[in-house]
Amino acid sequence: MLANNIEMSSGITSVKELREKPEITLLDAKTGDFAGIFNFNDFRVVENPNFVDYLRSGWQVSLSVAIDFTASNGQASDPASLHSIG
Repeated sequence: MLANNIEMSSGITSVKELREKPEITLLDAKTGDFAGIFNFNDFRVVENPNFVDYLRSGWQVSLSVAIDFTASNGQASDPASLHSIG
């Protein structure tokens, strides 16, 4: 392929297939004919665990909640208040 004449090709694979054979056969997007082979020199699968994954793996979570009903702390809009934001 030349830089000024870019052709579109596509290929489909899976991680399992790439581990067995690190290449993808490319097909021309317009005709579906063989367009080449894309070889992977190296690839890595990076898993980003989410919160549920951590819980499923046995992690435990503790949650503590406190509500301050003390009236002497003042209004949050008052800069001298213990509840002042900012």
